Amino acid sequence: MNSIFSAVKALFRALIFAPCIFLFVSSYGYSIDLELIFLAEGENHSENLGFFVQSPGDLDQDGYSEVFAMNISSEIKVFRGGNPADTLPDKIYYSYGGRIAWLPDINDDGTGDFAIGKEDAENEYIEFYFGGPGFYEKSKADLTIVGNKSEGFGITIFSSVTNNDNSRDLVIAAPNTSSPIAGRFYIYQGCSDLDSIGDDTITIARTERDDFYTGTCVGDINGDQYADYAITPYSGAVPSYILIFWGSENPDSIPDMQIASPFEDAPGIGAFGYDIIATGDINKDNIDDFIVTSEGFPPCIFYGGNPFNPTPKILEYPGKVANVCGDINHDGWEDIAVGFVSYSFGSGEVLVYLAHMIWIPSLI
Repeated sequence: MNSIFSAVKALFRALIFAPCIFLFVSSYGYSIDLELIFLAEGENHSENLGFFVQSPGDLDQDGYSEVFAMNISSEIKVFRGGNPADTLPDKIYYSYGGRIAWLPDINDDGTGDFAIGKEDAENEYIEFYFGGPGFYEKSKADLTIVGNKSEGFGITIFSSVTNNDNSRDLVIAAPNTSSPIAGRFYIYQGCSDLDSIGDDTITIARTERDDFYTGTCVGDINGDQYADYAITPYSGAVPSYILIFWGSENPDSIPDMQIASPFEDAPGIGAFGYDIIATGDINKDNIDDFIVTSEGFPPCIFYGGNPFNPTPKILEYPGKVANVCGDINHDGWEDIAVGFVSYSFGSGEVLVYLAHMIWIPSLI
């Protein structure tokens, strides 16, 4: 009989005057002790540093993961990892609306990549920086993809195997297309074929009830080797819900599953599907997972499976901002950051904690 280990989580809490950030460390068979390793403060009382926090992993291949922290002005401040970690930002990126994404290797060079959304007077566009040594010394993007500004091009950016060819493709969502079309997913073939020209499009039709508030490619969540897609049809729906579209050789615009909110909507709280976050395979079962957030309720983790189980793992603390933040403590497991934002105070602080593993004997 296989050993069954206790699944243990520990709370990494950032004491921030404006946003409150919670970091959940995932482990398997271990208990966790916490040690504060660095604190980075906002420059003034209106910066709101920590409005968004994420780690893209080790983009420059120096052996340490970095921490990206965004302020209210959508400046992305990079704190490079190290021993000790740096408490002053080493680089600042400027984004449009805080649209950034950490992408698994999309150009087939063995290193993760980074995308940041921007805009000019006529277009919205996405800059891609391919990971590798000297990453933070780059003065310009390695690839730029331009989209229609009226479509909300780049609301989410993700990479996944979309067509069963074992190569990661790039999927970009655009939710603001004109009626009768609710939104589109633009697909760009990855690896050596990656360029700025789209190779395929998935169109989501608008209906009387369903729209396209936000959406993303959530990876292969049902284990059939094709990427799947999830959208929040309408931000004000009561009760709130999300729609799932299974990928295939020829994906269509007809939803295959509706997942209702596990919470009871009420004035000011609810909105299940405020955000849908593709996390990749966080529980190491070779099937992708994803997170759905709400207003005033805890995030929900949906673990992929064959068949897919629509019952979520509900975290303990509320937060409408959540994402995988890399392996912060280098224990081999991806960690999850959750943000709960309060606008009542001033400058923010970002606190990152290191987890120490303590062995728990297995249960037979």
